[in-house]
Amino acid sequence: MSQELPKEAMEVTYTTAEEMPQEIKNLIYEQWLPHALRGLLEGVRELPREYRDKVLKKMSRGCGVLGTPVVGVTPGMGLEAYKLHACDLQPPLGPRDIEQFGDVIQVDYHHPLDKDGKPVCHCPFVILGLIEPFPELCQCAANLGAEYIEVATGKPCHKVEVMASPHTTGDPYIRYLVYLKPPVSSNTRDE
Repeated sequence: MSQELPKEAMEVTYTTAEEMPQEIKNLIYEQWLPHALRGLLEGVRELPREYRDKVLKKMSRGCGVLGTPVVGVTPGMGLEAYKLHACDLQPPLGPRDIEQFGDVIQVDYHHPLDKDGKPVCHCPFVILGLIEPFPELCQCAANLGAEYIEVATGKPCHKVEVMASPHTTGDPYIRYLVYLKPPVSSNTRDE
């Protein structure tokens, strides 16, 4: 999978990053970084769920630094103002359908569609063509959605669950639940 390097990359004439020629920096951004990121995320997918979810939560927090102002979420705007704002967002940032059931918020984010009518993953790494979409990115998107609510309310959310998405259930939207508080009681009914 090695690629032929330009002549400048073969002749090291610098000792610090500041002295590095722009061509080399461009090579790093355009080739090395995408390969490294792809490998990193492939490794994340192989982690046990608990660790994978922690890494994706950190990644979504990193995306939130730019995503929150781009989506137009302002600190302290309040939950009701956030819900109205998020429901009015136009593609590719919305629309979103939001319903609240007590301390649980259900969000349906309607992805933009490609020329074939299929939902387009909104992960910046997918949009840039650095990686292909994969189901675990849906958890990252849900974490980012919860972060929007945290910024709007100034309060941490307890938990986020993905209920549906193009890459998990085949639905044309991503549906996730944001728990504002922990449940009084819960169990699984796997038996």
